[in-house]
Amino acid sequence: MDAATGQIAAGMCIDFYGRAQAEWERSQLGRETIAFRTPAAASTVSADPVAILRGAPHRELAEEFVDFLLSPQAQRLWGKRAGTPGGPRDYTLYRLPVRRDMYEGAELVGTVFGEERPFELAEHFRYRGDWTGRLFSAIRVLVKVMLIGAGILIAFPAIGRWFFRRYDDGVVQYIFVLVLVFLGAGLMEMVGIEGILGAFLAGLALNRLIPPTSPLMSHVEFVGNALFIPYFLIGVGMLIDLRALGHSGAILVAAVMTLTSIATKWLAAFSTQK
Repeated sequence: MDAATGQIAAGMCIDFYGRAQAEWERSQLGRETIAFRTPAAASTVSADPVAILRGAPHRELAEEFVDFLLSPQAQRLWGKRAGTPGGPRDYTLYRLPVRRDMYEGAELVGTVFGEERPFELAEHFRYRGDWTGRLFSAIRVLVKVMLIGAGILIAFPAIGRWFFRRYDDGVVQYIFVLVLVFLGAGLMEMVGIEGILGAFLAGLALNRLIPPTSPLMSHVEFVGNALFIPYFLIGVGMLIDLRALGHSGAILVAAVMTLTSIATKWLAAFSTQK
C-alpha cells in the first residue's frame, strides 16, 4: 500500500523518503498533495553511525573525513535545499543534521525540515513498556535460546571428541555424557525454557560421537527409555487441565499441533527416504 499514490490516507516511512516524495509531488504538480509529519511523543530519533575500522590503512585521512562530516559545513549539506547558500550544488539530501546548532537562527534558512526539531522531539518521546514489554521479553528469550542452542551444538561435540580420545573407560564416558545432557538442560532452564530442549540438543550434538552398537549407546538408550522419557511424559501429563478440553480454542490448538507433528514427521521421512 502506498500513500503517495492515494491507496491509503497515511503511512509510516523513513523521514528523508517522506520529505523527498512530498517535495517531488510539489514540484511536479505545483501544489501540495502529500506531506510528511513527525508526530510528537510517538516518533523515535536515531543518528546514522560513522566509524573508523581498526587497522585502517589511512587512519589520519579517515579521521579528517569524520571531522568534516561533523563540521557545520558538512552538516549544512544534509538539511539545506540544493542551490541554497551552504547547501548541495545539484541534489537535495533531505536529511536531518546531528548538530544542535544547525537548528538555530540563520542556520534554518533554506532547510528542508521546516519546523522539525529532533532534539526537542527526543525529549518528549515516551516509551510505553506496558505496550511492547512482552514482545521484547519474548525476543530476549528467543535470542538466549538461540545462543545457548548454538553453543551446545558447537561446543559439546568439540568437548566430546577431546574427552573420548583421552578416556576409554565405559563408566567414565557414560557419566560424562550424562553431565553434558544435564548441563544442556540446566542452561535452558536458566532462561526459562523447558530443560528437555537443552537435553535434546545435547543428545543431538553427541549422537555422532557414540557408535550405534557400542555399550555406551546401549546404556544411554536404556536410561533414556526407562527413566528420562517416561518422567517427561508423566510431567507433561500432570500439567494437562481437563477442563480446557471443553473450550473450542483448546481443541483447535490440539488439532493444529497434531497435524503439524504428523506433517513434519512425514516430510522428514519423505525427504530422507532411499
